[in-house]
Amino acid sequence: MSSNLSSLYLRPEDDGLLMRQSQFYAIYKLNALRTYLWIVNRAMHTKWPNRIYIDLQAGPGKNQIRNHGIALGSPLIAVTAPYPTRHLLLNELSQPLHAALQTRLTAAPGDLNIQLRSSDANVVVDEFVNMVREFRSSALCVAFLDPEGAELHWSTVRKLAELPRMDLIINVPTGGIRRMLGDIQRTQAALDR
Repeated sequence: MSSNLSSLYLRPEDDGLLMRQSQFYAIYKLNALRTYLWIVNRAMHTKWPNRIYIDLQAGPGKNQIRNHGIALGSPLIAVTAPYPTRHLLLNELSQPLHAALQTRLTAAPGDLNIQLRSSDANVVVDEFVNMVREFRSSALCVAFLDPEGAELHWSTVRKLAELPRMDLIINVPTGGIRRMLGDIQRTQAALDR
């Protein structure tokens, strides 16, 4: 791999890898995450050297925003933030998206401890919670939860919320939930979860 291609992996530019196709509103969500991580990392990097970023549905790392261009996705925002979190627990179930993210993460700074999994978010959360517990309350955690519909179970949110010093950033996908309401009989169990 050439260093020119590798340097594209962490910039909001086309690097030839798969990108998530997103609507314009994704920019607001990603900018909110970027701002939050900038504030937390800047304020806490000396007090909390063990900071952990968790993303259960990380995607490919880049988004093609319709009629707007390319934006870094949540995991690459975390990797490129000032005073980045040193421990990243990332998960992406889709194999094509996982492969694109895995390739992009090869350009991440070498001092980051990145654990990348490909599993159901509601299953991998147990492994991630156990990893956080190994820090014995000496870590500050931020979890970004960004489901597309109702695939993220409330029990998963609860497991993360029970960890000490955990900040949860949760995007509630109202559009996906509204689409499910058309067939309430079929989707009631998913909505209840």
